[in-house]
Amino acid sequence: MTSLLLSARLPLLPVVASAILLVACSGEIGSGAYLDHEEDEDFVSISSTVPGIPEGFLRNNVVSDEIFTDQALTADIIQGFFEHTPYNGSRSWLADVEVSGMRASDALVAAANSKNINPLMLLARLQVERSAVSRTQRPSQHNIDYAMGCGCLDNQACNTAFKGFDKQMECAANTLRKHFDGSVAGTGQWRKGKSTKSLDPLFVTPVNHATASLYSYTPWVLQGAGGNWLVWNVTKKYATALQSVTPVTPPGGGGGGTTDPDPDPSNPDPTGPSAFVGTVCEGSATCNLSSSGVNNGECVNWFDADTSTLFGFCSYDCSGFCTDISGQAPTFCTQIQGAGQCAAQPSSLNGNCSGIPGTKRISKPRHVGSSGAEVVWKDVCVAENEAVSCTKGGQTGVCTNTSTNTCSGTLVTGACSGPSNIRCCLP
Repeated sequence: MTSLLLSARLPLLPVVASAILLVACSGEIGSGAYLDHEEDEDFVSISSTVPGIPEGFLRNNVVSDEIFTDQALTADIIQGFFEHTPYNGSRSWLADVEVSGMRASDALVAAANSKNINPLMLLARLQVERSAVSRTQRPSQHNIDYAMGCGCLDNQACNTAFKGFDKQMECAANTLRKHFDGSVAGTGQWRKGKSTKSLDPLFVTPVNHATASLYSYTPWVLQGAGGNWLVWNVTKKYATALQSVTPVTPPGGGGGGTTDPDPDPSNPDPTGPSAFVGTVCEGSATCNLSSSGVNNGECVNWFDADTSTLFGFCSYDCSGFCTDISGQAPTFCTQIQGAGQCAAQPSSLNGNCSGIPGTKRISKPRHVGSSGAEVVWKDVCVAENEAVSCTKGGQTGVCTNTSTNTCSGTLVTGACSGPSNIRCCLP
């Protein structure tokens, strides 16, 4: 769709396009003009104050070193962001994608933390490169496999060595860190205090290592049209949205942020809602989830005849999706007792299910209901009898995710629906 915002940017195209043709790119990432960026909302500047990000665009100071290296954001916070994006609260397709047996948010944060950079840098880059965050529908496999543009030089086929969402996160994090360290060492082409001409062409003198790294990745200014102006605008937009969840840069910079909840996984975080999905209960009176934005909380009970014990955890009806919140284990919509119900996923926040008595780590498919969502499998904390059964050669077993679980018996294929990692575990 061509909008007034896009039309306003078009006069720049002939000049910049000529510049692109004259540039011989090196390295593993293209030149990053982003003039074909698809999301018009990303060209709307917002008025907000975020520590470490200038209120107005400064080409010599895109973001501070402190915000570039801060690691306060957790995978659960990023997951919540995917589920309620700044794009009118829409749910990103990234909220439901699985990468090598983990959530996209886990892959993103793991890559960022491995290089000691802020997950916010990768989150914003995901949007700048392919408008990946604002999309509600799954994009082409190529756009997933090369989500960060790593291994994709201008006008050349992408390098398959960098193929895969998780590899893209790792490549982008490594590239940003390498250029940051190059500025610190004084060996990078772009470095703090050294004037260098961008591809616009404009002279830029980075006032910090973070800005030098961003120009090494994206050697364009393109104020109001793309380049590092777009990187700044999207980063600020996302940081503003995330401030309502956790300080993006705590006072004094670097480190800090939210702390882990109470180490006792059976005791909910006292600073969070009194109950959430997975909270132990005997009756629905315990499951008032209104403070979490849920009005129909209920207690899912079952009786264990072997131990003569009544177990239960809080849940609510769902069709396709559940809503996650910061400080609580991620959730998943699956079928429990014959109906779509939200269940907690195994997490350090619930002791990998041990904090929800009577439950085990069980692999189950999504309850799609009327949502039209993609069918995916996740591990959830539910009663053992909720496992999906399978039969092979006259024997009955349970379907399990071999990427996250081990089978004490025999694994066989062709007896369970779903991806190849979902196999039948026979006793």
